[in-house]
This record gives sequence, C-alpha cells and structure tokens, in this order.
Amino acid sequence: SRSRPGKVTPPLLPKFDRYVRPDARAVFLAQLEAVSGWVSIVGATQGCRDPNDDKLLETALQGQADCIVTGDADLLVMSPFQGIPILTPTEQLARSQDNFIAPELRGYATSARRPGPPSARRPDDACW
Repeated sequence: SRSRPGKVTPPLLPKFDRYVRPDARAVFLAQLEAVSGWVSIVGATQGCRDPNDDKLLETALQGQADCIVTGDADLLVMSPFQGIPILTPTEQLARSQDNFIAPELRGYATSARRPGPPSARRPDDACW
C-alpha cells in the first residue's frame, strides 16, 4: 500500500493500534505490497450507498479480486458484488484457516478477535 510523500497510509493510522501493533502492520503491508499489483480505475459509479467506497469496488473488479475484506457496513451489504464476496475480517480468517493456519494455531487466531475494549480482554487475547 504505497502512499504519497507526507501522507499517512490508512492501515498505519492510530485508530488501528487497539487491534494490531504499528510495527506488525508495517511488516504485513510490506509483505502485501510484495505480492500485489496496481490496477487502473476511472472512478466509475458502482452503486455503493457510500460513493466514496465505489473506488474500492472498482479496484476489486479491475484487479479480479477473489474477495473484499472489510468492516465497512456500506460494502458488506453489497455482498456478493458482481461475483466477488465481501467478507468481514472474521469471516475471511475463518475461511482461510484451513488453507493457511497450522491446526495448532487455529484457536489462537480466533481468540484474537474477542469484542470489547482492550481493558475488557483477558491476558490470552493476544492481538497480532
């Protein structure tokens, strides 16, 4: 996720600190960028109730995405969008556990998403 000089990349914004440490997010973004490609979009209207989200739908279409992972309600209600499932992070993690997470780590990964503020979490609710 490249950004323009002087602009904070959205996944590095402080609002995500309660979920994943900034250094872990930076590593993830570097790994993601290494396997990602750029697509061109023209700003076509895709019909999302939040017009600012149309660019995400168009990007998914142009990039032939397997799915869109988001917590945005305006996008989630559109699933599937032209054959592309729109999933919450929890749904995507559950979907990918069988393919990517070793059996001994599956319980750990699912425990990381307990709802509530950090102060309400138990010590074993590690965020990654």
